[in-house]
Amino acid sequence: MESKVMSNAIAGLATGEGFSIHGEVTNKSEYESNVIFSDPSKRPSWENVQAKIPDHKWNEVRGQRNRCLMDSDWTVLADSPLTTAKKNKWKTYRQSLRDITTQADPDNLDWPTAPEA
Repeated sequence: MESKVMSNAIAGLATGEGFSIHGEVTNKSEYESNVIFSDPSKRPSWENVQAKIPDHKWNEVRGQRNRCLMDSDWTVLADSPLTTAKKNKWKTYRQSLRDITTQADPDNLDWPTAPEA
């Protein structure tokens, strides 16, 4: 997830600018040497990139959460083969998924476990 998050954070700041990432980018020195811009004057500062990373991490979390919700949609449909008790467990699980973004740290999430079908 980190390289995608880094790339998205840079792209969000350097809209329309061409850049490529060659190798790891975990600190300012690697950012300056491994992120190549077609127009170097358009390079966002390391500090600005770092400030954008949490937003992009939360976007990744929301994407994963949404996939889990879609995968479990069938459990709450009127014609689901599940018992009422199992449907209620799935409803609780799905609410926990919706609440995932109320946690403080996108790098340290307590993901709920899907109940048995």
